[in-house]
Amino acid sequence: MKHLLLKDWSPDYETMPYPPSTGIYAIYTIDNLLEHINYTVTNVYNIPTTSVGSFFIRRTNGTGGKEKPVTVCLNYFKTGIYNEAEEKIATIDTTRKTDCRDIDKQSPPGYGFQPSIADLMRSTDGKLVRLLSVDIEFKLSSIHLNAETGKAVQCFGIHGTVFFDNRKIDGQITVKLKTNVEEVKCNSDSARNAKTQDIVISALALLFCLLHGLFCLQGWITSAILFKKTRDYYNDLTGKRLSTRACWEIFKLNDLILFFSHCVTIVGSVIKISIDHGLQTNYIISMYDATGILLGIGCLFTWISVLHYLAYDHVFGLLFSVMERSAFVVIKYLTCVSILFGGFVLCAWAVLGPYHIKFASFTSTFQSLLALVNGDEVYVTFTAVDSDKEIICFFNGFFLVAFLALFTLITLNIFIAIFNTAYEHQHDNEYKKEHRSDLLKFLGRMESKTFDTPTCASCVRSSCPSLLGCTSFCDEDRYNRKSYQFNT
Repeated sequence: MKHLLLKDWSPDYETMPYPPSTGIYAIYTIDNLLEHINYTVTNVYNIPTTSVGSFFIRRTNGTGGKEKPVTVCLNYFKTGIYNEAEEKIATIDTTRKTDCRDIDKQSPPGYGFQPSIADLMRSTDGKLVRLLSVDIEFKLSSIHLNAETGKAVQCFGIHGTVFFDNRKIDGQITVKLKTNVEEVKCNSDSARNAKTQDIVISALALLFCLLHGLFCLQGWITSAILFKKTRDYYNDLTGKRLSTRACWEIFKLNDLILFFSHCVTIVGSVIKISIDHGLQTNYIISMYDATGILLGIGCLFTWISVLHYLAYDHVFGLLFSVMERSAFVVIKYLTCVSILFGGFVLCAWAVLGPYHIKFASFTSTFQSLLALVNGDEVYVTFTAVDSDKEIICFFNGFFLVAFLALFTLITLNIFIAIFNTAYEHQHDNEYKKEHRSDLLKFLGRMESKTFDTPTCASCVRSSCPSLLGCTSFCDEDRYNRKSYQFNT
């Protein structure tokens, strides 16, 4: 659409080279502004005959009469007078006014605005530039027919706006095109015929996710029941409260991950089916983005859960073991680093923002400093400041050296050392034995008991249906004093 409706639009504006080969798409003269407005209005009406795609002027009232699908709106403030003799503002009234006109091919030059666009932009006779923005709204219809894949015809309604932004009144008017696309119901001749194979695959995927999600939920509920019984049993025998770490040794985190994965996959699949098979006739095109996000997250967490089955092998499970052992230390460390990083971001944005292209906004500053930690474009960041600004140039160099020294040399090395320590502890059997959770220590003591007495054998037979029943105290004195059945 930008190639069709924006004057002098170039593919260079669509690429992302750094440093950019061109500036932003903007207008700098009054004549150029009027040319761009006329170009957009004319090309909206000519788009059915100039575009290689199927575009039509949208008839919103359905009567088939003459339409005016283009609306031009001027936004400006009421009054602004500058006293040239005394060099001060004499009068100013920033009350905003809006003037909208429906435009057709027979509209007069200037589209009948009073005051005109040129009058609002001229700063003669002490008048201030009052124009804040020009909005050109248009409505089109588009038909998509993919003859290669054989998919059914899709009909779309396009509501677009070309926005000429002069709200800063800084001698530069930026131009943006925004479109809101929604699918409209085609007639009966273009109804979608979904392939049986696609429907079967989608239905099987939904059924599998639904059933497996229920199994995961049942496993999580079972783990909760088991934890409650284990906690009561442990407290009854030892008089102590079971730790939180022991709790996560009983709960199956993998079931929770899979359940979440299936939930987002089911929602994404339902939306996808409704889009593909026409069950939903009117929807915003952004629903495609939501569908992609949901299905992508579902796939990610599904593959993460698959790694759980490799954790039974010591080598395959090494990644999870190291991450689990260092998790809390890493979280605390990253919290401190994040606070420090935020301070550097604010400092760079406040000081270097007006002079450095990479620090022009808070978002770009955050992204640039994060890239520097990874070693990207360090030299460009050092040299992007104008050398005529000596103080700023010196501050830029000092700031970047301090940032790189702190975050590249110190912070990252400490971060790596945390994982190295966890890795060494993972291979240290004595360390692992001493730092087991209270539940595993309790089970270790139970395993050291002998099970060769008749009473113990009776205990084992009565309690072995449960997971932890076989680890109960089996000496006769304890068994006679405790008639507690762990799992009945």
